[in-house]
Amino acid sequence: MVTGLQGLLDYYQAIGAQRENLPYAIDGVVYKVNSLSQQEKLGFVSRAPRFAIAHKFPAQEAVTQLLDIDVQVR
Repeated sequence: MVTGLQGLLDYYQAIGAQRENLPYAIDGVVYKVNSLSQQEKLGFVSRAPRFAIAHKFPAQEAVTQLLDIDVQVR
């Protein structure tokens, strides 16, 4: 659990640094208000809760080389 803006940003940086070594793919972190009473006060908009927000990582880019193409006609 973290508190305050700096805590959120520090957590985002720490998870981002571990991203490549995780056994699963992630594209960001989600910040969520922990208090149920505060969650109820914040409520929802449309289909999304106001008590949670996603902070996405920048897109990963990679260079690849196309080695072969198989063409099939049906």
